[in-house]
Amino acid sequence: MTVNKWTYRFQPPQRGDIVVFPSPVGEKGLVKRVVAVAGEKVRLKHKQVYINDQPLVEPYVKYTRPLERLKGDDMVIGRVPEGFVVVMGDNRDESGDSRDWVGSITGEPVPFVSVESIEGKLLVKNDLSFIVGI
Repeated sequence: MTVNKWTYRFQPPQRGDIVVFPSPVGEKGLVKRVVAVAGEKVRLKHKQVYINDQPLVEPYVKYTRPLERLKGDDMVIGRVPEGFVVVMGDNRDESGDSRDWVGSITGEPVPFVSVESIEGKLLVKNDLSFIVGI
């Protein structure tokens, strides 16, 4: 895995970026895709992500249980605060992410990841060249 640790010193994460960061509810490092950035309103309806009431096109997402309704498949995350992003895994039905994180002390949802906590942007090598994202 190759991570660009300099990118976010010059610009904030963008929707579609694959980022590396420590879990906001645990002690392990995670790799997830940014689905929403500051100022955007996020909700999910029947597994479909909506940004500002528009469906997000995500050809990279895999659903292993498309007919099953899971926690986080239908929810309102709300408006992303400044300095934060919403992240989700591409293997959506198996991913622990912004849809289901809960603080261990408060028991409250923790849907946002601090931009300051993001360690870098994942660079993925395909068979032709290095590209950003997958």
